[in-house]
Amino acid sequence: MSDEVTAAARAFLDSFEAVFHEDWAYTKGELEERDADATFLRPGETVEELDYINWGNYQTLLERYAALCKALGRAHVAPK
Repeated sequence: MSDEVTAAARAFLDSFEAVFHEDWAYTKGELEERDADATFLRPGETVEELDYINWGNYQTLLERYAALCKALGRAHVAPK
């Protein structure tokens, strides 16, 4: 595995743990408030709207997901 892929994978895992373990109570609350047609990877909100709700670990997770996909040479599901 290249250094770029390894670094991207580690960063993604750090964010994954932050959202789904450390911030789990907050994450559950935010997931309950999503629109019915939204998905986790495409929340239906702009970056500015996500800034407003102050879910920084989630935004970082989406950014690191995109970076990992790029490092692996595959497309990612882009947010709104």
